[in-house]
Amino acid sequence: MDPITLRIQTELLSEIDSEADDLGYSSRAEYIRQLLQNRGPTREMLAADGSAELANPETVATNTEDIQQLQQQLNAAVERIEALEGRIEARNDKIDTSSESDGQAQPDAGSTSISKLESWVTDHGPQKEIAVSIILFAAELLQKDGPLETGELKSRLYEEFPDAYESKKTLWGATVQRFYQDAPGFNKPEYGTYDFE
Repeated sequence: MDPITLRIQTELLSEIDSEADDLGYSSRAEYIRQLLQNRGPTREMLAADGSAELANPETVATNTEDIQQLQQQLNAAVERIEALEGRIEARNDKIDTSSESDGQAQPDAGSTSISKLESWVTDHGPQKEIAVSIILFAAELLQKDGPLETGELKSRLYEEFPDAYESKKTLWGATVQRFYQDAPGFNKPEYGTYDFE
């Protein structure tokens, strides 16, 4: 499928959201897709009523392009969500496997620091979900492989989130560089080096 982007008036968008909700669709995109996939009967009904032309061909072409762009954006978002879910699941598995003699799982000091960071990011961090994901990923990366030099950390973050920001420099400036001084757990053991504990 190809994504598209649609520009819809606010009132109509509210109606679509309400209809999608009432009919049990998980998102407006799913509802719109369903409407488009079932347009055949509507087309036949309108043709039977004597409507000569159902839609302006130029408008149809523009809307088709918009739908394709929206689908691409949706697919990219789904991929990011699946990647985040995979990392969360892997982290939860790691916590579950560490246990004391009584058999109860005990988080290590690192996961406690990550938990503090997650709480802090929710209350004080960036607004964009992708920026939050990058900061949390940076903490996990530093915890596992740190300390890391700035250049290496930037590169590894950009490799993991290549589509999140326009450039490696923009990604860095909007996430770790902007928040590390206030975020719990991040530190710079020496100039040009980052760590997380």
